[in-house]
Amino acid sequence: MKNSSSSAMLLMAILLPIGFMPGCTQVMVADNGATVTEQNERRSAGTVVDDQGVEMLLTKKIRSNPDLGDKVHITVTSYNLQVLLTGEAPTPELREKALTMASNADKVRNVFNAITIAEPTAFSSRNNDTWITSKVKTRMLGRTEVVDATRIKVLTENSWVYLMGLVTPNEAERAAQIASEVEGVRRVVKVFEYIE
Repeated sequence: MKNSSSSAMLLMAILLPIGFMPGCTQVMVADNGATVTEQNERRSAGTVVDDQGVEMLLTKKIRSNPDLGDKVHITVTSYNLQVLLTGEAPTPELREKALTMASNADKVRNVFNAITIAEPTAFSSRNNDTWITSKVKTRMLGRTEVVDATRIKVLTENSWVYLMGLVTPNEAERAAQIASEVEGVRRVVKVFEYIE
């Protein structure tokens, strides 16, 4: 059975004020009842392909849906078959429709709903988000002694940086710290699945 929630994002969400960071950090922790061990701490090649397929299929479904289409701006990101929905929908009903589509998609284990109720952002805002994402990735790649950037997926929406991956709590903290130091980042949201 798939878990989803529009308000609690189906999982525990904790706001952590961190005084030494320019932005705030929010945490969404995956807890689907399964223990992740050393033997499966990173995605398999098949899961990587499945994640890409989930992203492409859901994006296509949302864009081609007559109720959603060009009325919303929703980005679908999948990591280890956990889907993060970000962007804007002008009404709660449209947000819920996108959430339902994602929750009912094949292979999807969990859905994190970070869609805000608002008109879609302007193209200039999305360009800025792309620029922030590239700066965060570059900063992480330059700090390989601190964090393995290849294990972290970075997405920015309205200057909020979302980090996904199968990571240890220590890796998660280091990645969030690096992302928070990038100019223009308003908040860092950790959407990690923690490994032991």
